[in-house]
Amino acid sequence: MEAEREVYDAVRDAVGSAVQIFVDPNQAFTVEETLRRAPHYLDWGIEWLEEPIRGNDLKGFRAIRAACPGLPLQRGENDFGPKEIEVAIASGASHYLMPDMMKIGGVTGWLKAADLCAAASMPMSSHLYIEYSSHMLSLAMARHWLEWLDIAGPVLNAGRPVLEAGMVTPLDAPGAGLEWDEAAVATYAT
Repeated sequence: MEAEREVYDAVRDAVGSAVQIFVDPNQAFTVEETLRRAPHYLDWGIEWLEEPIRGNDLKGFRAIRAACPGLPLQRGENDFGPKEIEVAIASGASHYLMPDMMKIGGVTGWLKAADLCAAASMPMSSHLYIEYSSHMLSLAMARHWLEWLDIAGPVLNAGRPVLEAGMVTPLDAPGAGLEWDEAAVATYAT
């Protein structure tokens, strides 16, 4: 925990007090380990703790939420299809949901998940795929945060969503506006 605190302090010093900090153990903890760390996260005032345990462990998420009601829990990037979102919402496993465009079922699945989140007043964020998520999140009535991870950027021709002052301008082109840079793609081919 001491090393994690050092990292947190370094990030806080770098970004200042006005920027929210999110913690994502990426399913690395058990319920017990999460509960052991929870007082630190509460003290730090993190924006959310994202999938500290296996994403499909709804019972574990409910146990964490019951033991630490003030600890904001995010999950959902590993839910496959709107039905799993519906089950997660009904279970009360988390404060927030974060569907993944690929796993949720593309545009159709995303829109269904967005409707479910809106009906439950469940804040919904995006997971990856900024070229699509920057469009889709704007359609979600319960929209929350856009996860910004520019994975495809190195293999795209000029033109990618622009992030400036906390706002995103999606590509102004047909569809999601993706145009592959075939030479760049070739450099990563195996």
